[in-house]
Amino acid sequence: MKFLFALTAAGMACAFCACGTYDNPCGTGTPGSQTCPPQSSSSSSSGSSSSSSSSSSSSGGTSAAQAGFSIAGATYFDTARQAAASAQPLHGTGRRVGAAGVWRASDAAQAPDSSVVLGLSPDAGASSAQLEISRRGWRYQDQVAGALVPVAQGDFTPALSAGTEYWFDLAVAADNRTVTITVPGETRSLEDPEVAALLGTQALWQEQTGQGTAGKAFDFVAVWAAEDGQPAVPATVYEPYNP
Repeated sequence: MKFLFALTAAGMACAFCACGTYDNPCGTGTPGSQTCPPQSSSSSSSGSSSSSSSSSSSSGGTSAAQAGFSIAGATYFDTARQAAASAQPLHGTGRRVGAAGVWRASDAAQAPDSSVVLGLSPDAGASSAQLEISRRGWRYQDQVAGALVPVAQGDFTPALSAGTEYWFDLAVAADNRTVTITVPGETRSLEDPEVAALLGTQALWQEQTGQGTAGKAFDFVAVWAAEDGQPAVPATVYEPYNP
């Protein structure tokens, strides 16, 4: 399984400038002006579950989702259909980051080595706990001051398909140690004693294209995050993008 270099602050330059909008759960709004009454949020140990397949898709194509997986518990949600996402400041400590999207159809010389990186960070990427997914496999790793420490990885056999919608999710429990990873075909919980130092108020999303790939290889359909101390996004906001 071949992966690209890790997400860095410099690498964020290729991401889109909008960075998403911070959704007021009762409609549009600003990070400092939410009008909804607080709701119960499950962000501390949110939403990963067992694996399976589903036939519905918010992007109109086929989909491959884990049975029982849900965006429920997210405190931030945005759609990002036409561009790679970047960094989103949060109001509390980030506990979860996820994305749904589709690899574009490509010839054999292209997209398999392109990857999607999700991260939780205190400093917009210089240090982060990150999940990197390519069509061939996934890797969870810690990035500390530019140094990468691999923690766990897995392969996709067969490789993920172009044109199919997939969901990826990384969640850190309230113990600041237990990490749950949800990728196609697998949900895995692991221990990462270093993750507490990598948590902060930044959620990260980025596509990294492989050598020989012309332009974008992955289309983000939706991105989400969960943080401490914020109300959960209502189901009406994310339900059209749920598996």
